[in-house]
Amino acid sequence: MAATPEAGHQLAEAALEDGSALSVFFRMIEAQGGDTSVFADATAFHNPGATHVLESWKTGYVSAMDTTKIGWAVQRTGAGREKAGEPVDPHAGILFHARRGARVQQGQPIATLYATSPALLAEPTALLKEAIEFSPTPPAPVPQVTRIFTRESAEKYLRNAVR
Repeated sequence: MAATPEAGHQLAEAALEDGSALSVFFRMIEAQGGDTSVFADATAFHNPGATHVLESWKTGYVSAMDTTKIGWAVQRTGAGREKAGEPVDPHAGILFHARRGARVQQGQPIATLYATSPALLAEPTALLKEAIEFSPTPPAPVPQVTRIFTRESAEKYLRNAVR
């Protein structure tokens, strides 16, 4: 639907912003026999016990985000498991307001953390502060796609995977 990856990205962002992507999501749920009424009351759907807004502690560009540390931060809010079979809190998680490359001002919200209780917010907040780096200049762009899997490359990967 787009001539370039950049134009495709703009189309995708526009679909998220104008709500048309959400409309398609609902149609997909309904086509599979799902019940979209669970989304009717947003307060019932997302009702965390505690919220913390992490503000930028520097002015500059978000230059790097350690995704492993971010993953652990999400897990420590209660939104992920440490061991198989552990419960996952559907009201926990992290919403980012700034992405890599964004220019931010000190004090500007960069993420909102959600958890069941305030006690579950300190560790993930500390992990995010370790995971996010700032620089005075914009970071160099990184490729959006680093590998394309074809049937052949996927089969080769699976044959050579460490098990």
